[in-house]
Amino acid sequence: MFHIYVFIAVALLLIKLYLFYIRRSCKSHRCLIGKTALITGGYSGIGFATAVDLAKRGCKVIIADIMNPMESAERVKHLTGNPNVYGLPIDLSSLKSVRKFSKILHNIEEKIDILINNAGACGFNGQFTNDELQKTMQINHLGGFLLIHLVLDMLKKAEKARIVSVSSIYSFLHNMKSHNEINKPPSTFDKKLTTIVDYGNSKLCVIAACNVMSKKLVKYNITCNTLCPGLVWTSIHYDSFKAIPNKSVIDKFLFFTFYLSWIWFYSKTVMQGAQTSINCVVSEKLDSVTGQFFRNCEPSRQPRLVQDPDFCQNVYKESEVLCGLTSDEKIS
Repeated sequence: MFHIYVFIAVALLLIKLYLFYIRRSCKSHRCLIGKTALITGGYSGIGFATAVDLAKRGCKVIIADIMNPMESAERVKHLTGNPNVYGLPIDLSSLKSVRKFSKILHNIEEKIDILINNAGACGFNGQFTNDELQKTMQINHLGGFLLIHLVLDMLKKAEKARIVSVSSIYSFLHNMKSHNEINKPPSTFDKKLTTIVDYGNSKLCVIAACNVMSKKLVKYNITCNTLCPGLVWTSIHYDSFKAIPNKSVIDKFLFFTFYLSWIWFYSKTVMQGAQTSINCVVSEKLDSVTGQFFRNCEPSRQPRLVQDPDFCQNVYKESEVLCGLTSDEKIS
């Protein structure tokens, strides 16, 4: 029995070392003075770490978040010494809020060079918003999808704009078969898995829409890529646990003893998790790269379903309908 425990301990350590070995960081020292970046979900976690890095490079940073973005902007200013950091409120679970945000942004900014759709959430178990949209899907995909279309004119004014949308490895754990399932709560054999599948479906749609958008935006000299930041130690793991219905004492014990211990042991820090986002928007090597899915700062294989152009096209068209895009707002 002792030998088995030793074997397991060694195996876990080797996995840890392997994950450390394949971990990459952004090597670019590109200066971003004169550039403007918009980051959703920048109050904490990966978004905040990304904002700090871009601000250190001299970039003008606009943090859009539902959680007191003005406070977040002040913290970034304090850490970087860059006075050109601002916060604007946005609620991605409300199409009205996204449209209101766009109008305010147009009044104070001329152009956007970098748009990072970083905001994400989970733990809603198929809940719907006031827009009659599945909440996880709206926050993680549809809200950012609408935002891109509303600020596209500002992106076109940049010399060479970049759009980056944060997806997840959980996109491989979806249960979607058709674009018609975008606005339906996931049905699983175990309600305890609903929040995971919910999240995976939304992150799959992020990639599908980007694959289509990347082709549409080539003529405007705008690149569009997606990424997985990796396993990162953030509050989203707690949010996922809170969504599990009828948590028993055993559920709580297993979660805190095993799941969180595993996450803590193998996860990245938020700054490590932000490296792929940063690399995608500053690397000179990616100036003309578009339509790719990145992990550890390198192109990676996409889920099989989004390798189907027809599925991606259908997701994109359905997203246009669900967001209520007018003919003028659609990408020609």
